[in-house]
Amino acid sequence: MLGLLEPYEARRYFERHLKAIVDASQINWNLTENDRAAISAALRSQCTIYRIPELTTKKAPAIIRSLISDFADMNGLRRGSFQLSVKEMEALTVVYAESRSLRTLSRVVQQFMMEMTKTLHAWGGKGK
Repeated sequence: MLGLLEPYEARRYFERHLKAIVDASQINWNLTENDRAAISAALRSQCTIYRIPELTTKKAPAIIRSLISDFADMNGLRRGSFQLSVKEMEALTVVYAESRSLRTLSRVVQQFMMEMTKTLHAWGGKGK
């Protein structure tokens, strides 16, 4: 990996799966980590490090609304088709507060939205 981060070396990088030399010097890399100590000093020295603050439960409602919009977009539905009650929003916020995981929250929101979509279709609404 280090060879790919050095522009000079990346210009003539041997890619073993392609069994060919490739010019990878124009690739921009975004690396993420959860444990900075697990990343070697050599690799860290090749990166600009940005610290992203942990998401707080105060931000959970905005994140949930964004996940709902994404769900609507991916399923060809109107964004305004789904209005959560205060209790539903609170329940989803608790999911984030307990798991501290955006992945978990995203999965739960998707499952919740799929159930809501089934209910809409069962009542004859299409959400479009």
